[in-house]
Amino acid sequence: MLTQSVATGAPFLLAPREPHPGTVAATTRSLLAQIKRTTALDLLRGFRSQNEVTRAAARFFLDHDVLVTPTTARPPLPHGTLDYDAEGQTMRDWLVKLDGYSPFTMAFNVSGHPAISLPLGRTADGLPIGVQLVAAHDREDLLLALAARLEEEIPWRDRIPPHAVG
Repeated sequence: MLTQSVATGAPFLLAPREPHPGTVAATTRSLLAQIKRTTALDLLRGFRSQNEVTRAAARFFLDHDVLVTPTTARPPLPHGTLDYDAEGQTMRDWLVKLDGYSPFTMAFNVSGHPAISLPLGRTADGLPIGVQLVAAHDREDLLLALAARLEEEIPWRDRIPPHAVG
């Protein structure tokens, strides 16, 4: 996953100016530093890996309209648990933490397939449990129509978690 992140982040090196370190999270600063050390061969490996994920997902959607997965592998974590802005934390460290929490979303962040997470369930404590819907490229219309229909059948407007802000 790290090689795919490097490949995805590589275009930032072509930007007219680098982001100011104070405006990006520690993991992003770590990734940008790693990208600068990346060789052309490493970058090609990352693009190849990204392409493999994208093609595998695209093959799935030749025979299926929508993929349904959990949004996360566990119930919601307390705010700050994944702490992407912890000084000294590398992108690899953060991706390992993230993969253990949300392995279902990462592939589609890489492939660029449209996805939506809907709060269709709740834990015993009343925290939301998300369901992710994924569709083929350019099928955002399908996801939005399906989400609208699901919201009619399983309304979530009035579901307020016990520790909600506001």
